[in-house]
Amino acid sequence: MAEHLKDVPEKYGRPVEGFHPRLQSYGRRFLAVVPATILSVVLVLLLVYRRPAIPFVALSLAVIAVSLVIAYSYLRPAIAVLTDTHVLRGRMIGWSAARREDVADTVFVERLQPRGAGAEGQGALARFRKRGVPALWFVDAEGKPALRFDGRVWDAKTLQALSSRVTPQTTRYSRIEVDELARRQPGLIGWQELHPRLRSGLLTGALVLVLALIAAVNLWPEYFRL
Repeated sequence: MAEHLKDVPEKYGRPVEGFHPRLQSYGRRFLAVVPATILSVVLVLLLVYRRPAIPFVALSLAVIAVSLVIAYSYLRPAIAVLTDTHVLRGRMIGWSAARREDVADTVFVERLQPRGAGAEGQGALARFRKRGVPALWFVDAEGKPALRFDGRVWDAKTLQALSSRVTPQTTRYSRIEVDELARRQPGLIGWQELHPRLRSGLLTGALVLVLALIAAVNLWPEYFRL
């Protein structure tokens, strides 16, 4: 695990300062794990009350395990550490690291918004989702990202404090959409963020498949019992 200053390996140098997200960031974290949590609860109830066939049990347990890992990755204690030689971000296993001497700039976005966030005529939930979250990158002299901090876990105030400890100046955006940031700062935004509909489509497809299996268990229970 990488959750405390004492967990920093000696190869990354002497720890100088540690950072943790503020309590306010937990609201976004809980929202991020809601879909996985709902899916896990539905599958657990199905396993308890319907006693489906072994293949379906195995598939359900696998989905539940993945969902629990996703939930823990968001809700576990997060930490960033500055050592005398590195900037570190704790992962579930090990650390993500960037050498401080390789960091030429930091890019901080107060609200990184998905594509089309400024569109009119959206419902309240859609507007809430498209408000955006903070994001911070440590970049090298060529503008390539060396380390990123996700605003779904980290709050803006902590990210600002972290960036100011490493570089005297920060490239800052108060609010910007992912496609615009990709044009201004090539290499920072990943393909997944630029094409969120594909990810949403895959998640929706997985949910539809699970619901279809649940419906099949209820309509033809004789084929799904042990």
